[in-house]
Amino acid sequence: MNQVMEALREDPASVRVGGTSSAGSMDHVQFLKVAQAAGIESLDQISYAGFEGGRVLAQLLGGHVDIVSAGIGDVVGLVESGDVRVLGITAEQRVGSGIVAEMPTCVEQGIDATFYNWRGVFGPKDMPEEARKFWEETLAQLVQTQEWADTCEKYGWDMDYLGRQEFEAFLTGVNEEYAVLLEQVGLLGSE
Repeated sequence: MNQVMEALREDPASVRVGGTSSAGSMDHVQFLKVAQAAGIESLDQISYAGFEGGRVLAQLLGGHVDIVSAGIGDVVGLVESGDVRVLGITAEQRVGSGIVAEMPTCVEQGIDATFYNWRGVFGPKDMPEEARKFWEETLAQLVQTQEWADTCEKYGWDMDYLGRQEFEAFLTGVNEEYAVLLEQVGLLGSE
């Protein structure tokens, strides 16, 4: 990972970064956070392209992008086959088991950046109260199952379930943090 950051220091446009979703997405923000923590100043000059539908790995294997910013689950199969090497993950410490536990963190490489690819379940704004309550209770029960624990272990996911109110507060903080980075790269107009 430090070699990638050194290349970016010399020429921010020299490394073609691909992600599983569009510019401004979590994959893009994840890479920007790592680059920023590594001291890259010209974040707006970093070349990022999003490829949805699993196409980013074909882009990497075909040499059309140099590196990929994605979730562990997106690449673990190609890591197992030996076709892709993980340069760094953005967890505070190594996670998961098996080959996932062998993936080095950015932190252990001296780049003090963490990023969590969180997921949320959303409903329509006019969702009936009984439906909202049903899903809140069902999801709270789901995260207590052994199947969920096994899935989290397999992919190195944290089991940080947040209820609706806690998740809304979390989203407010995340949106503020992402807005700062997106403004720096010109994807969010300043107010």
